[in-house]
Amino acid sequence: MIAAKSIHPRHKGATLLLSMIFVLVLSALAVSLATLSGANVQVASNQHKVNATLYAAQSGLECARYLVGSVTLPETSMNSVTDAQADAAWADLCLHVHDKALDGQTVSPSPASFTDAYGAGEELVTPAMTFGGSGAAFSLRFYRYASEPRKIKIQSTGASGGLTRRIGMEMDITKDREVLNYAIASRGRMWLTGDTTIHGDLFSAWDRASIAPYNMTSDSTVLGTINTVLTLDQIDAQSYDLETLDANDNPIDVNGVPLGTNYDDRYYGPYDEIQAYHHGINYGQPYQDMPGMDISDYNTDGYVDGLSEIPDTSDRATEYFPHAAGNYGAPSTSGSLRLTRYVYENQTFSNALLRCGRQALFRNCTFEGVLYVDCYKSSTSSTSYTNN
Repeated sequence: MIAAKSIHPRHKGATLLLSMIFVLVLSALAVSLATLSGANVQVASNQHKVNATLYAAQSGLECARYLVGSVTLPETSMNSVTDAQADAAWADLCLHVHDKALDGQTVSPSPASFTDAYGAGEELVTPAMTFGGSGAAFSLRFYRYASEPRKIKIQSTGASGGLTRRIGMEMDITKDREVLNYAIASRGRMWLTGDTTIHGDLFSAWDRASIAPYNMTSDSTVLGTINTVLTLDQIDAQSYDLETLDANDNPIDVNGVPLGTNYDDRYYGPYDEIQAYHHGINYGQPYQDMPGMDISDYNTDGYVDGLSEIPDTSDRATEYFPHAAGNYGAPSTSGSLRLTRYVYENQTFSNALLRCGRQALFRNCTFEGVLYVDCYKSSTSSTSYTNN
């Protein structure tokens, strides 16, 4: 007979142990996922608060821009802003912020003094103003330093959920530049001769194509573009050129190839009315009723009042307009205008009036305040009514 053997498992209970291990691992993973999920929620909440704070600060800055843009400032007949005028503008702004009372907040009309690491000054701070329904708010600080009376600084502080963000900008108290779209703008022809440098663009509304709107000698410089209302087709039909162009209407350099940005290499033809260095000519530019182009845009009464007339002088010089390049005493053409100029040298003029017909030549002179150049409008071409 064969004896039967009894089999006893050696790993009894191993399945239970493995099951417990898996349960522990899965539990730990679940806890990790829950922790990570909670952290993500917190990060998202913090980011939301940061964004709300930044948006509140940006909104405050827009409110500040509105306040500065809507205040009525005093007028000036001077070419620059004095310290007293800057003080008046600052006081008007502070009063305007008080009167507007944004968000129903009460703001003092008088700025307070402060001193920080950059110096002493004055400031006007608004209470916190709510921003939408997010619980965010912003406050504004308008301030300026005593050392810079013509510069107003603005600081907007946004706050949300214990976080703050601060952004700012600064503005200059200066004369309105609405008229100054160009360095020089004129309804008539523009002539530049002699050692003349213009820092900026030029514009002429002269629309009589039979006569060139510009004439510039080679000793002049325009650090900008030259703009005319005349189209290139209108000028091509005339006997003159403003500049030499190739068959594709591109300016060329001295080698006859299209000119790049090295304007020193520009080719000037003998028939070009513009011999001066410049950054290019823009044709067919719109007039668009540009501010400052009509005499009705100006009220000169405030300029003339209180001015001292510049006296006559026995020192005279004869010049021509336009003159030969480099020689004021020689005409450039037979049609050049002969001028008798009154010479003033090494003098200082304060709030002065120059009567018409003087054609004054100022050498090494200093002008303080206003220089009013009187030109009498007349149907004649007599130099008695002009002031070149």
